[in-house]
Amino acid sequence: MFYYYHHIGDFRAASAFLPAKLQYAYLKLLWVYYDTEQPLPNDPAKLALWSGVSQDQALLIMDEFFNLNDNAWHHARCDVEIVKYQAKSDRAKSANKKRWRSDTDVKSDLKSDPDQIPTNNQEPITSTALPKKKVERTGKTGKRFVSPTLDQVKARWQEIHLSEIPSSSLITTRMPTGSYPVAVVPR
Repeated sequence: MFYYYHHIGDFRAASAFLPAKLQYAYLKLLWVYYDTEQPLPNDPAKLALWSGVSQDQALLIMDEFFNLNDNAWHHARCDVEIVKYQAKSDRAKSANKKRWRSDTDVKSDLKSDPDQIPTNNQEPITSTALPKKKVERTGKTGKRFVSPTLDQVKARWQEIHLSEIPSSSLITTRMPTGSYPVAVVPR
């Protein structure tokens, strides 16, 4: 088996009473069971090797979770999952054989778009190859946002911050870039 459905809730409910080391040993034995798709042999040395615990501990796990039939350890849930997996695999194999033994070309029997233009281009179109759309960003008013100029920002700043200071407290200072009011705070 290439994969199996591991039902975590069922596993935890069944093995909750085990210490972590024995839970892991049980899980490793389940992996061997699924991997080989057959019951585990009644060989304590192999079971201990595969599970990573002593032979006594391996046999405790086997007695608790597996059934000994025909000198092999069976697990009911594993057997059900393996039968499901093998049935699905057999259906896929028979469908594949039918397809390849068919006298007609299966590809021509497929329903496809008759207006489709055949192409030899197998390269995907990347997002960098497509032309970029210009996205116009608008604010709450629905108007396009235009960045304010430096003079507009200065004027707005003065309007907000200098309106709180009485005009008698302002002194105009000459700066290299222009005249700006400077607030003088009385003591």
